[in-house]
Amino acid sequence: MNILLLGGTNEARVFARRAYRQALFDHQQHTLVYSVAGLVRQPDVPCLVISGGFTQYGGLAAYIASAGIHAVLDMTHPYAVKISLTAMQVCQAMALPYWRFLRDPWIAEPDDHWLPVSSWAEVVDKSVDFTRILLTVGQLDQDKLTRLTDVISTKKSGKLLLRTATPLSIALPENMIWIQATGPFDVESERRLLKTNAIDCLVTKNSGGDATRAKLTAARELGVAVIMQNRPVLPPVDPCFNSIDQCLVYLANVLYQSRYLHNSKTHPVDLDIGNHHAL
Repeated sequence: MNILLLGGTNEARVFARRAYRQALFDHQQHTLVYSVAGLVRQPDVPCLVISGGFTQYGGLAAYIASAGIHAVLDMTHPYAVKISLTAMQVCQAMALPYWRFLRDPWIAEPDDHWLPVSSWAEVVDKSVDFTRILLTVGQLDQDKLTRLTDVISTKKSGKLLLRTATPLSIALPENMIWIQATGPFDVESERRLLKTNAIDCLVTKNSGGDATRAKLTAARELGVAVIMQNRPVLPPVDPCFNSIDQCLVYLANVLYQSRYLHNSKTHPVDLDIGNHHAL
């Protein structure tokens, strides 16, 4: 059985490594193909990696057909809406299983000062109350950045910091400092970044997970406000996992029940993480 893993997240890399350690794939009867945009770094995983998207193959549907893919596991970022919707629609059209992993969102704690927003216009409106802002929202187009810098430029000592994992594709405004860095980040370094630059507001997305959680802890400790962009809403799918263990258990059952796994069908793979029939 050939499974396409839409990756680009820490969870996807961990899943791939654990799946091979637990003998779910052997590069022959049952294989895993890891797809990544390739903008940040190539993943260290024990399976075939394709990088750069599916346009080079004539689109996702063409790739699935030519590679003999039997199912798609979507473990992309919670804000990667385009690829998730495309994958879901392609699988529906091709009558293939589509499974989604969605990490739990962050939840505000009692001492947090979160300002939830659902659009960039709301981000700009909320930013009026602040002077020195750290942006950790990924790549921004020129229009969005200009709208925010127009607000900050009216402030005495106004300052914008933009941190991204990949080089910018836009012109950097004069009152902005760009930082290129890739997580995971620790609380001490995040605290130092906020204090050194006298940041009074953090703008971020509710990505969830542990890799970038430290900035929220540092903001809470320092009393820094957080403009939190709400997650986009995707159409519901079944199954939808929120833990790697769930993914591994479910996949082991699918492979075993479909008689693709090389082990005897009377001897299910021992994942050492609980009952295979827990789901």
